[in-house]
Parts: sequence; structure tokens; C-alpha cells
Amino acid sequence: MDSIYSMIFGALFNNYETAEKVGRSTVGEYTIDTCCTVDQGWETAVWKGCNDIIIVGRYPDKESAQKGHDDWCAVCTHNPTKAWSVQNDQYEQF
Repeated sequence: MDSIYSMIFGALFNNYETAEKVGRSTVGEYTIDTCCTVDQGWETAVWKGCNDIIIVGRYPDKESAQKGHDDWCAVCTHNPTKAWSVQNDQYEQF
């Protein structure tokens, strides 16, 4: 679970517009975004429509991040209703 310090640091210093990305994909109503963040390194975020973002994966390197991105694109073809948040250590509803 991320600490409150980590979440505040990420909110203040991550710039998702300029972050290095391996992919930003739309699968049905889901958006899957995988990029390198300042605070946590490579991670995949998924959201459905206007719902909150769920951080679903973190990776040690770019190659793993690409695989994780592709895997989450495949998962989203099945219209999941919830996903495990690596940020909050619990299932979150889409």
C-alpha cells in the first residue's frame, strides 16, 4: 500500500503528459495507460469512463511494462467490474 507521502509526492510531481509511455489504449469503455512515473517507476493505470483510476500493475523495467500493458488490454476485453489496486492493496470497482 502506498504511503500518504508517496501519494502526495506523486500528485505533485508526476506529469503524465510528458512521462515516457509504452502505451495508452482504449478497449471498449476502458482506458489503459502505462508510463514511467517519478515516484513509482513503470506502472499501468486503468479506468472505465469517468471513474477513478486504478493502478493495476507496477514493473521493474520498460519491457515488463509493455507486457503488463498488453495483458491489461486483453483483460479489459472481458469487461471486468473490479480490479486489484496495487496502490491500495484491495479490490476497487470500476
